[in-house]
Amino acid sequence: MNEENPIERQRLDGARQIVDFARNQAGKAGIKFDKEPIWNNGDAMRGQVNHILRLSVYGKTRDGEFPDEWLKDYPGVVGTERTRETVRAMIRELSQ
Repeated sequence: MNEENPIERQRLDGARQIVDFARNQAGKAGIKFDKEPIWNNGDAMRGQVNHILRLSVYGKTRDGEFPDEWLKDYPGVVGTERTRETVRAMIRELSQ
């Protein structure tokens, strides 16, 4: 992937920040990921319509779907609250 492309750079930056937010929320819930969070099953972060974030804790796994525009804009206006709520819901499910 060409990180010199501004759209790709925005997408990757958004994806990294969402994972950081997920780690923060997991810490607040008193849990720790047992595997690294992974986007799109490890496939390249291209301009798919949706991206899948997989989180794993204590052998449980949850996938969350995030539209491409949310990643490119995070933490901007488009979808930030929905992104955060999706992550929070994933963490809640994993902590039960």
